[in-house]
Amino acid sequence: MNISFMEIMVICIVALVVLGPDKLPTYAHKLGVGLKEFKKVTSDLTNDIKENMVEPLNEAAKPLKEAVEPITEIQKDVKESLTDVTKSINNIGKE
Repeated sequence: MNISFMEIMVICIVALVVLGPDKLPTYAHKLGVGLKEFKKVTSDLTNDIKENMVEPLNEAAKPLKEAVEPITEIQKDVKESLTDVTKSINNIGKE
């Protein structure tokens, strides 16, 4: 969400008119404290999700990656062999 400078100015002017100059600093402070608390809660939630979901999934994926690795090596060897055979077949009539 991108808020331009003009939008911020309009919000400040409306807040000044609605709340008045006496209450505006109090509510601005409360808003700042609320945003700080919101940021802390979202940070904690992000860390919880990372610890409880992402890291266990990465741990569970390690054995699968290790199991797939030999198959990947075999696939690479087969492709290289197939390339060599194709080159040999293509060069039969040329020599």
